Amino acid sequence: MNQDELIEKIDKSRKLIWVNNGQPVSISKDWFFKCQKKPVKVKAFKAPEPIIIETLEGQMKANKGDFVICGVKGELYPCKPDIFWETYEVLE
Repeated sequence: MNQDELIEKIDKSRKLIWVNNGQPVSISKDWFFKCQKKPVKVKAFKAPEPIIIETLEGQMKANKGDFVICGVKGELYPCKPDIFWETYEVLE
């Protein structure tokens, strides 16, 4: 996906709201740069049943079969299986 397609996808999704003094701000191509996620090792487990976990953003629910990831600073967050398998590789 090129930058134009990415900007269009973000604009259409309306999941991100960019405001400056209460006014919408257009996303600029100049804001983007290439980067790669560091190969950081984290721990995770598969939720055996629906559970509520405390995250940095407050309480979140992990459904049965979702993964719960323990981040580099000990923070917990839920992750859907499809996203987990696209993002992580099991090491042991």
